[in-house]
Amino acid sequence: GGDALGGGLYVGNGNVTLVGGEISGCSAFATGHNASGFGGAVAVLGGSLTLTNTRVRDCATFSGSGTTPNANAFGGGLYSQQADVTLVESTISGCSANAVGGGGAVGGAVFSNGGRLTLTKTSVHDSSVVNSGSGGVRYAYGGGVSSMSADVTLMDSRISGCFANTTGDGRANGGAVFSFLGNLTLTNVSVHDSRAFASGSGYEANAHGGGVYSLSSTATLVDSTISGCSAITTGDSGAMGGGVYSDNSRLSMTNTSVRDSSAFASGSGGLAHAEGGGVYNSVGSATLIASTISGCSAE
Repeated sequence: GGDALGGGLYVGNGNVTLVGGEISGCSAFATGHNASGFGGAVAVLGGSLTLTNTRVRDCATFSGSGTTPNANAFGGGLYSQQADVTLVESTISGCSANAVGGGGAVGGAVFSNGGRLTLTKTSVHDSSVVNSGSGGVRYAYGGGVSSMSADVTLMDSRISGCFANTTGDGRANGGAVFSFLGNLTLTNVSVHDSRAFASGSGYEANAHGGGVYSLSSTATLVDSTISGCSAITTGDSGAMGGGVYSDNSRLSMTNTSVRDSSAFASGSGGLAHAEGGGVYNSVGSATLIASTISGCSAE
């Protein structure tokens, strides 16, 4: 056994368009000891993919069982690498990326690894990244939409009911949206009822960005809402940015609301802390124009 790519559809340097269809019940299940799964429904390596009025549901990717950082689960619904992916009036639901080894789970619904990702009038809901592995460097990033070194644009869309969860002493970042080393733009987007949850007991059990997580990125939110999101840790560690977490980034929020969100740290050790129930900003810049933060808490 080895890596598994594209449980339903694999695109290699081609240009594929789907209109009015459905991809469901597919999986990319890595069986090698230190193997990875990419794209439970679709894997796109180069080229382009356009989905219009298309449903992707109940798909998953699973890592191999090895304890090294090479056993990963990327893109429970869609995984793209150096590709141009566009979704219009489409839905991704019930998808998950599951790491059972020593690596990571990234992008419960979508993981864009380089290239460009555009979602317009699209719903992403009830998707997750779960890391239940042991050993290695454990992490779960982006329960809904995740990106690395990519340009990501979401317009007139909704992300809801997504979560990032680690069951060991790992990092859970970006319950709904995760961006690293990229450009993230949300315009008229609702992100709600999502969470980052680290259920370990040690000092590595961090939970950051229940709604949106931005690291070393440019994150722009316009006419958008983040609500009912949370960052929760049960470890002797930190819960930061219940609604939005921004670190070493350029964060801009215009006419945007962050409400009813929270950061909660329940660990009993002396290092447990909760910061920024609504918005957490570190090192980088944050500019809020005509925006509101209300009903949020850190505990």
